[in-house]
Amino acid sequence: MISSSTSDFPHILLVDDEASNRAVFGELLRGREHHVLTAADTDEARDVIRREKVDIVVCDQEMPGEDGLTFLTALRESHPLIPRILMTGHLSAANALRGVNEARLLRYIQKPCSAQDLLDAVSEAWKTLKIEKEHLLAMSRKDSWARNFLSERTVLTQIVFTGVLALTALTLSAAVLFLLLYLFKSLLGIDLCPELHLKDVL
Repeated sequence: MISSSTSDFPHILLVDDEASNRAVFGELLRGREHHVLTAADTDEARDVIRREKVDIVVCDQEMPGEDGLTFLTALRESHPLIPRILMTGHLSAANALRGVNEARLLRYIQKPCSAQDLLDAVSEAWKTLKIEKEHLLAMSRKDSWARNFLSERTVLTQIVFTGVLALTALTLSAAVLFLLLYLFKSLLGIDLCPELHLKDVL
């Protein structure tokens, strides 16, 4: 079920192998009353996402082991609603294409970046996430209404169908009874309605 309620501030995960960057960016965002989580590599980031509520991920590209784009591409598959922001000091054309086609990044941030660049990217991601959640909630409500409508319509159809069957059966029963009475009269020569003949005589 999709919840319409969101906290006033996003839960942001910063993934960067440099402790100084995590400290500086973390303090900057906490100063805006954001909830900030940090990870030194992608393995630690996955562990944080399993344990904690994460709304937005800001990830460095150049890290030992798995790079940021590979991690964010996998994150798109496992958590498609989480907006993904990549920080990089060396944005090649190939990586830019991967970011668009594979990771579906919301934003790139060129390092070294200003505080305002980071704040603007997080603000855009937070607005995007809230819009997407509201859209999914509206679709969920619409689907629920449609299911209820179809269910009620099915019940009504069943009631009408049952009534038609009952009326048809009653009509057939009356016709069979009339036919039996007619045959009974014809075979035995019994007048089933003598009062009609009496009226003819009078």
